[in-house]
Amino acid sequence: MFLVVTLLAVTVVSAGAVMGPQISSLKGAVNGRAGFDISLAALDTRSLLYDSAGNEIFRFVDDGSNRELLALEDMPEQLITAVVTIEDAEFFSHPGINLRATFRALVENVGAGGISQGGSTISQQLIKNRVLTEAEREERSVPIKIREAVLSWRMEGDLVKGEILEAYLNSVYFGAGAYGVQAAAEVYFDKDATDLDWPETALLAALISSPGEYDPFINPAAAQRQRQIVFNRLVDVGAIDEEEARFYSRVPLPSERNFLEAQLPEDYYVAEVRRRFIDGNLPANLAPEVIALVGDTQEGRINGLFRGGLRIFTTYDSDAQREAENARDSHVPADFAILPGNTEEENKTRFTMAIAAIEPGTGAVRALVGGPRFEEAKFNLATQGDRQPGSSFKTFVLIAALEAGYVPNDTISGIGPCLFDNPGSVDPIYTVNNFGNSGGSIDTLVNQVTRSSNCGFVRLGQAVGIPNVIETANRLGLELDPVTDNNKSLPLGATEVRPLEVASAYATIANGGVRHEPYYIDRIEDASGNVLYEHEAQGTRVLGEDIACLAAQVLEQNVIRGTGTRAQVPNQPAGGKTGTTENFSDAWFVGFTPQLATSVWMGNPQERVEMRGVGGRNVTGGSFPAQAWGQFMTAFHEDLASVPFPECTATRAGRLIREDGDLVTENPCADYPGYSPTDTNNDGTIDQCIVNPGSLGYVRCGVIDTGDDGLLEQYCQPGGGRNSGNVNCGVGTTPIDINGDGLADTCAAVGQQQQDPSSLCDPGYNPTDTNGDGVVDVCVQGPGASPTPRTGSSEACPPGFPYGADTNSDGTIDTCYANPVP
Repeated sequence: MFLVVTLLAVTVVSAGAVMGPQISSLKGAVNGRAGFDISLAALDTRSLLYDSAGNEIFRFVDDGSNRELLALEDMPEQLITAVVTIEDAEFFSHPGINLRATFRALVENVGAGGISQGGSTISQQLIKNRVLTEAEREERSVPIKIREAVLSWRMEGDLVKGEILEAYLNSVYFGAGAYGVQAAAEVYFDKDATDLDWPETALLAALISSPGEYDPFINPAAAQRQRQIVFNRLVDVGAIDEEEARFYSRVPLPSERNFLEAQLPEDYYVAEVRRRFIDGNLPANLAPEVIALVGDTQEGRINGLFRGGLRIFTTYDSDAQREAENARDSHVPADFAILPGNTEEENKTRFTMAIAAIEPGTGAVRALVGGPRFEEAKFNLATQGDRQPGSSFKTFVLIAALEAGYVPNDTISGIGPCLFDNPGSVDPIYTVNNFGNSGGSIDTLVNQVTRSSNCGFVRLGQAVGIPNVIETANRLGLELDPVTDNNKSLPLGATEVRPLEVASAYATIANGGVRHEPYYIDRIEDASGNVLYEHEAQGTRVLGEDIACLAAQVLEQNVIRGTGTRAQVPNQPAGGKTGTTENFSDAWFVGFTPQLATSVWMGNPQERVEMRGVGGRNVTGGSFPAQAWGQFMTAFHEDLASVPFPECTATRAGRLIREDGDLVTENPCADYPGYSPTDTNNDGTIDQCIVNPGSLGYVRCGVIDTGDDGLLEQYCQPGGGRNSGNVNCGVGTTPIDINGDGLADTCAAVGQQQQDPSSLCDPGYNPTDTNGDGVVDVCVQGPGASPTPRTGSSEACPPGFPYGADTNSDGTIDTCYANPVP
């Protein structure tokens, strides 16, 4: 130290008497630094985001932090040679200061009355950039210059040349927002620093002394001249020969800056990670190093994310994300979609999808589509959009029922419309209609799910208790209010949920009742690769394994034969539930396989806009959302082995659920006068309610276990409404159209008809009992009958009496028989 101070002092004194007053300043500079910690200040460094396969997907960068630290061994030798040659040719031989250059600079500076010439070594530049304060860097004075030199000499005693050079090349500014050689290589040449060649390294070396003056994008001529100076110096030191220098000089300069944001566009997933990080929604078990880095303030977290040099490894599946975006783009008809170029007014009546995909066994969020393309609308509907779930909420009513002791084969009335007392509300009677005003049926819980019966599930909600439904839904991950959501319409989705939380709740079913909180970050490392945080999967059992298994089986049936058939995944069992809100403003499909749970929502992001006539249809959950779900999940499972759902069976045979929620144990037909319980397949359980022999009671269909599998596929339905087409007529019965509208209103055995026989025959045809058994079996033409010729039995007679005859040989059918005419 004494030697350095003496040499500097002698240099200054010999420059002239004018320096006399600055000698005391020189001493103050040295003494003031006695014992000073010259450890290098941490560099502001961009943080990098990686997907689940370790691929970089985004960089969090702001002014001054576009830097990525690179080890000296990863820097090309050409770069090191070029920089040392042009910036500090004696770097490897001097002790941190170049006395001849410093003497020359001081003479010039004393004559100028201040700093006018540099003479700084690489070590001095590093001290200036990493040790001196901002105020000291801005103060251009001889004492500061001397202080810089002294600290450089001291640093050379603490660090080897390689460490100094590595720190310098990572900290120096190359212009165009690039700090350090790696960022410079990316911005100017769109490549890693390890791949730089001689012309490229020569340009970077040329930029260091004055990045703005030699900017190739703004001053290409100046940049070319300065690069040539570097080539000439390289020839002088023997690094390249003159022929190589001439060849490299003809290599064009870069003409266009590579913007990182154009290469690595932000999307909904990246935005969600950033939002959670900045808002403080971070994992609870972060290492102290991370906490110290980001602090407990939003400002600290922003600084840590954009300048902390973190390596954040996420659960993001790039392939799954791409397929989710493809599914959105494929299944929102283009003429009705929110797209780039649409006006704000147009988008008020257009639609998009939100998609969230979660791994059931861990909670890892694999894909996230928050609405339209990210540049069009940055609000994330998947994580922040509150929308009504429609019938997709019925799953939580089903689970609450299973927990209450009901089984999938228990039957409940889904006949509608259905009325419920609703005290304390504006309308004291709550009226529910089934979708499409369907009459509904008395059906098992399985089939009430596959038909998405509104009346069936409102009744089931009353049987179970709405508070129990709320508790079940919240246990699975929803956030319902026990007070405001406690209403009779909750089973139909009269609340608001978000696609991510619904996907997470369904993932719990797929995972056998064990819930994992959704998470995004697997691991965080610092810039040197030290692990600061690593996610540990910690699931919580919230459902019994048997309950989850039964629920999965029921929802699997919905995909096989119910409202979710468009969501089927080839060669892979799947379960799920559709949801459609009133007036078609929200449509959902939420489902799962053992490997992935996914929710798809479709609607308008801002308004409750009816989706009628979209692509030629009214949008339901079983239409575009189910198709998008099926496309995405098919792509996701393409290379995965098929995994079945666990097998399980109910603890008892199915029984009828009364209106009060009690189970009928002896006579499931007792509530329906005129019907008798029947065991049609002799398996010991009642599977059919049939009309009593000789009764003229109204029979719509039979209750029959046609598959002999314990599931009741066809059911009796007393009074009112009508079937559509010829569905659900039992063996040995035929559909009857009693009002001539082309729809079957009843199912009856041959000769056993509606108690008002006059409605069975066309106007002018009289019902007749030809065999005296008390049952109408023919319609006979009488006075006032239509004279229109009947050309064939299929056109001549009503359903149930298909056999026509011309009894008076006038060329027209005048009598219709239930059975073939002898």
